[in-house]
Amino acid sequence: MGSINIIQGDFEEFISGIVERVVAEVDKKLLQPKSEEVLSCRQVEELLDISPTTRIAWTKNGILKAHALGSRKYYKRSDIDSSLIPIR
Repeated sequence: MGSINIIQGDFEEFISGIVERVVAEVDKKLLQPKSEEVLSCRQVEELLDISPTTRIAWTKNGILKAHALGSRKYYKRSDIDSSLIPIR
């Protein structure tokens, strides 16, 4: 069997190239926007333990922000989380 001679400089460049590619891939995965969790009206009511009437009123008053797809309304989980305010 033959042997492979690796020059120190080439090996360091090789490893450096691999590390750079791995770091770039990890950065790309971490920086990709995550898909937004979308909730139905019923899911929002269950999550917040509110009635449909309260959900409708809060939406009309701007407390909750609804999004439409066709004739259906949906709510983004991040919008609901940002609507919550701390109590002192």
